[in-house]
Amino acid sequence: MKISALNRVSSLLTILVLVVVAHGYTPVAAAESALPRIVYKPPLRGAPLIRVGGGTRGLETLILPAIEVLAPNHVGLTRSSQPRLYWYIADTTTAKIELTLIQATAERPVLELSLSNLAGPAIHVIDLSRHGIALTPNVDYQWSVALVPFSDTRSNDIVASAAIRFVPSAKKERANQTSEVSKQAARLAEQGIWYDAFDTLSQAIASHPEDPANAAWRKMRATLLDQVGLATAAAFDSIR
Repeated sequence: MKISALNRVSSLLTILVLVVVAHGYTPVAAAESALPRIVYKPPLRGAPLIRVGGGTRGLETLILPAIEVLAPNHVGLTRSSQPRLYWYIADTTTAKIELTLIQATAERPVLELSLSNLAGPAIHVIDLSRHGIALTPNVDYQWSVALVPFSDTRSNDIVASAAIRFVPSAKKERANQTSEVSKQAARLAEQGIWYDAFDTLSQAIASHPEDPANAAWRKMRATLLDQVGLATAAAFDSIR
């Protein structure tokens, strides 16, 4: 009788699994169905367009990939004095890459980094805290990523740039559980805090690759990118 009862339970569980799969109720599907709507609302209405895109360029036998700084086309906001800055590169390159951060009214950059042999297509990040850089509150900064094929001929550089402003807030939000990530990112986007909304999703994606919600976070991140006109980087997230 015990064996028969176990067989019946096993059969019922098998049927339940088949029904769940047939209706698409997988862990990933469940995570996506619970996805909050994310809408980025720019806080600076009527602000001038600032972001510069880096397009593909062919130089004789050298072909350079497109790059995009992952930021809105106006001054983007952060509540962190040491935010992470993200950019996208469409293909692997051996060309030197220079990242620069400068205060809008300053003559000298506060950060200059030289990178090389970056993989692509991929989203890359620089964490300002790792370089001891802290932004001054309510001051605009410009940051740029340049592909430098020839150090002695800078006119051939491919450059993408954007702007950022640190706006302090007494309220610090941090997602302590993976279930809170989507809601926090949606709140930040609603409040116009671009860099933090994007970083919340990006940190969760990188830290929890096996989480069923990972695909949902990527979908939200792609939606954010689409909303600010970064279709190439959005497509990268959408096809993964």
